[in-house]
Amino acid sequence: MKKMYSAFLSSVYESLLDEREAAINTLLKFRIFPICMEHFVVADNRRFEDLKQYIDESDFMVLLLGKEYGSCDTDGVGFTEKEYNYASEKKNLDIVVLEMPELTALRAKPPRKLSESQRRQIAFADRTMAIRIRTHEEIKQRLASFFSQRQLEDSGADVYAGWMRGITAQGLAEEEGELFAAHPEWRIAGRCFHVHLCSNNPSYVRMGTANVTQTFDGNGWNIEIRAENYALTFREETQSIHPRSMNRTTWTGNYRMEKDGTLKTGIYCAIKEDSDNFGQWLVKPGTRYGLHDFKLLPPGLSPYFMSGSFHDCVQDDINNSGKAGRIFFFRTQEERLKFLLDECADTLRANAERR
Repeated sequence: MKKMYSAFLSSVYESLLDEREAAINTLLKFRIFPICMEHFVVADNRRFEDLKQYIDESDFMVLLLGKEYGSCDTDGVGFTEKEYNYASEKKNLDIVVLEMPELTALRAKPPRKLSESQRRQIAFADRTMAIRIRTHEEIKQRLASFFSQRQLEDSGADVYAGWMRGITAQGLAEEEGELFAAHPEWRIAGRCFHVHLCSNNPSYVRMGTANVTQTFDGNGWNIEIRAENYALTFREETQSIHPRSMNRTTWTGNYRMEKDGTLKTGIYCAIKEDSDNFGQWLVKPGTRYGLHDFKLLPPGLSPYFMSGSFHDCVQDDINNSGKAGRIFFFRTQEERLKFLLDECADTLRANAERR
């Protein structure tokens, strides 16, 4: 069983969107979960306390420094600098700091021509001994070098906690059985059926099958989902829905479920495939990485047992835009069919008319 690691990604968000995407891309390829504050909610009245908790749960910090210092806490210190200061105190948290070209360019200007925010940012960067980056591609290269040197799980000297804390082999089956007896909805291993709906493309409706593996380690479950999605063909006269089997998207996701039934945000990787005249699947160029955020539902509450969101964070195929939307998982094909007819009938009719 492989470990999953996590990295707290720190930067001024608005001005470094492309740079953050490059960093997230590299983290995902090293099986490192990016903790990005835009994906979480923190209370305004205890913002930094919440940030500290996320840093405590991380194995790494990636700090990107642009030309602006960013917003400050009530004590006048910027949140990005406070995150770095706190992380620097952690013994088992490795930090990599990258200085963006826009900040390096400011160093050539006279101080009197810089804003207060820019002067503070240069002083902060000097204290971190940041690596100066010349291009966006170099962000990926530097981070790849940083994580390759650590070797992570493959090294006998792995000191990072990852997602496998406190594993014990004794009594696991009995404990898992007791948890499932009390909460049968937590048993999700096996074959199930799903529907994808896209929020930024209303005509997008996909369905497919998923195979779920679920392994208990004493502190919770490591979960892997291997699935495939197909476009649909809707037949009004028979009220039937069938997959268009010449094209599909296959995806694999890794997740963590705690002993209270909470599912943590997980990472997925998806590829598109076409079927040739001989029934062989051919992989198309482009790989999508992204985040899933799922939640289990109590029995009888809805026709699906699990639902949540998907968000394409990284797209290697630059010709396609990333998608975001909702996913619904069903125990039976009959439950899925009823859901599609009840919730998506108008969309299915419109799609059928266009074809």
